[in-house]
Amino acid sequence: MMQRTLSLLLLVAAITPLCAQGGTIVIRAGTVITVSGENYSPGAVLIVDGRIAAVGKDVAEPDKALVINHPEGVVVPGFVDAGCGVGARRGLAESQRAMMPDLRLADALDPSDPAIKRQLAAGTSTWLVLPQDGNVLGGRAAVLRATATGELKVLKSDAGLAVCLRERSYDREREPTSLMGALALLERASAPAYDAAAAVDRGVLVGCHTDREVAVALRLGARAKGRAVLFTTADTCDSVDAAAKAFSGTVFARVLPELSDRLSAVPARHVAAGGVIAFSSAAPELPASALRLCALTAVRGGLAQDAALRALTLSAAELLGVADQVGSISSGKLGDVLVFSKHPADARAQLLRVVQGGVLVTPHGGVVVTPHGGVVVAPASKE
Repeated sequence: MMQRTLSLLLLVAAITPLCAQGGTIVIRAGTVITVSGENYSPGAVLIVDGRIAAVGKDVAEPDKALVINHPEGVVVPGFVDAGCGVGARRGLAESQRAMMPDLRLADALDPSDPAIKRQLAAGTSTWLVLPQDGNVLGGRAAVLRATATGELKVLKSDAGLAVCLRERSYDREREPTSLMGALALLERASAPAYDAAAAVDRGVLVGCHTDREVAVALRLGARAKGRAVLFTTADTCDSVDAAAKAFSGTVFARVLPELSDRLSAVPARHVAAGGVIAFSSAAPELPASALRLCALTAVRGGLAQDAALRALTLSAAELLGVADQVGSISSGKLGDVLVFSKHPADARAQLLRVVQGGVLVTPHGGVVVTPHGGVVVAPASKE
């Protein structure tokens, strides 16, 4: 017993510094889906100092590298959640003012939010944090990610100006009191802020829940000249073709199993119409796992598995303006990767490993718990 305990302690001592610093990791699996380029079966990913250094069939193993073998596994990029409230202080909506163009979510973060670690555990490496509904012009969103230990980082401090056309933004005892009033207010009072945001690629983020709201949002999308992203639900099933043409992309939330077949098919219809899609978990209101569940429901509705994976990764990163850092497995990007038992758009697939910035964060199988609460895996034996 003493010998076994001593061996474990020595293993922790040997490996913990490597993982804690985002050292050198080689992940070998039955398939590596890069999303942005060639896939490899079998394949491997080399991560050095937190960034992807190589990907392919024949990846050399540097000396003292931590090697993780999953011969039947599928390696994919870390998920990108295109809309949630994780990591931001709540209660920021202003009850007396409809227009808050200068509010910056990056200045109102809550690094102690317990939902941050739940994002990581669900495979979400990066996410867009949006202002709460409540203001027609809610301020500027931010793109966040967390380290393997849950430390919150800002990847992009100004990720777009949030516009809300949902009922809760105007159903108050102050102007505007109607959807058309909200549009008039936007077109009049917020013109400088709106036009400044629209001048930045994909700088306006428009939230809607109904086809009627989308019809109004289409006017804003036209004004932004294609530099606007629509945030909506599958309930907007009658606006698919128009939205696909007017917006640079559409983010779907609450695409959940209880939807009818007609509504679960909306994301697939949007892609067929030439649109770019991504998904939102709506966490912490919903569990972090709702992100992948949206994709699985869309697959049930006819979306191809690879299209669903792209929506969970690269398309979301592109819409958020961070595709140079995350969203696909390619050299130079952050070492955020996941290992599944099958294609992640297959409902039977299980999440086996989460690697964030080259550091293991989810224990499965033979793991050693470090004194700091992290987890490490013994280097695989080389046959």
